[in-house]
Amino acid sequence: MSCLQRLRRRPHTAVHCGSAAQYLERHQNEIRDALRNNVEARLHAELLSRVADPRTLRIAAEHIANDGGSASGGDGVRPHDLDHRDWTALIGVLSRLIATGGYTPGPERRSPIPKASGGFRVLSIPTVADRVVQRAILEIVNPMIDPTFSATTLGGRTERSTWDALIEADRFFRSANTFFVVADVRKAFDVVPHCELVTILVSRLGNTSLVDLVLRILQNGRTIGIGQGGPLSPLLLNMYLDEVLDRPWRQQHPDLPLIRWLDDLLVACPTRTAADSALDDLSACMVAAKMPLKTDPAPGVIDLIRGKSAEWLGYRIMGGPDGLEAQIPDSAWVDLRLDLLEAHRTDHPVATARQVGRGWMAYYGPCHQRDCNDTATRVVAILEEHGFGEADTIEALAKLRNESYARFVRRRDQR
Repeated sequence: MSCLQRLRRRPHTAVHCGSAAQYLERHQNEIRDALRNNVEARLHAELLSRVADPRTLRIAAEHIANDGGSASGGDGVRPHDLDHRDWTALIGVLSRLIATGGYTPGPERRSPIPKASGGFRVLSIPTVADRVVQRAILEIVNPMIDPTFSATTLGGRTERSTWDALIEADRFFRSANTFFVVADVRKAFDVVPHCELVTILVSRLGNTSLVDLVLRILQNGRTIGIGQGGPLSPLLLNMYLDEVLDRPWRQQHPDLPLIRWLDDLLVACPTRTAADSALDDLSACMVAAKMPLKTDPAPGVIDLIRGKSAEWLGYRIMGGPDGLEAQIPDSAWVDLRLDLLEAHRTDHPVATARQVGRGWMAYYGPCHQRDCNDTATRVVAILEEHGFGEADTIEALAKLRNESYARFVRRRDQR
């Protein structure tokens, strides 16, 4: 019986009293103090009860309701299908199930997402209840794990964006590391081995009931890999790659910085020889970790001072007179069109298309501003092609992109 079926068979419960935000703030402060004094292991046994606490689940449910997307899981229920009483009852049911060890994840819905390069990326979308549980685990565990990651591990972390990755790459480029090794792990989420990941979880969180809970989430219809689409998935992938790639790389190559955005990798090198060697070592490291690099497109060494460019994190990057320069690649326009096709399938197509267009313009704010008005004009033309001519204007999109570029420059200059 699914969690949602359980909640509809039980009477509605009262909202938990007290401040959920204050509860999580106290938890975060306690974790911070424990990390500072190297005594975090003392808290391992309490982590599951803190996940099960209704205050944690309340924060998690609010996030899923407001920012967790509109998609349904395998049970067909979407976040906006639940009213306040349903959310309150769901929190009560999940709290009891987690605390007693009776929680079992429900069916995931597999959703193919078209890629600009061709083919599909398959998301495994958990049920609303399971997304709440995963988000609750993230709220409790992330303050303990995230501070241990490298400063150049950026994807899937709070208050980090691809802008930060561009800024780091620019910093290394300006430090005479003008040869970039650009690579991508092949099907990274799909091939994470459970046994090795659980060993890492135990080493970081103790041999506790919380690890058992995470293992049940991992094994929900899988013998290998992490379901890409759940709130917990990026943290789990980061934990695995931190152990098998980031830490060994820093030990073996302290002078060759690695920037990692989830499974997208960039190594900055001072010479072609160093870059060729780094690529060989990176390939060998990932094969040993059972996560080989993609061969299409093949990883390569980019000489940025000789007019070469690379596509990375959706940007085209190349060396410029004032540092690293980002441009909008052709694939970005393909992605925009694909996202607008998907907008027609939503409950509010025009509003979704407007959000898509504006999000796209903001994302490419770091790109060179020579063609700002031309870019806005082209975006509006594509909106019109897809039947969304009323969604936005050239003037509004150009203004948004200028503002986005100004924010990027401020962030870059503050580093």
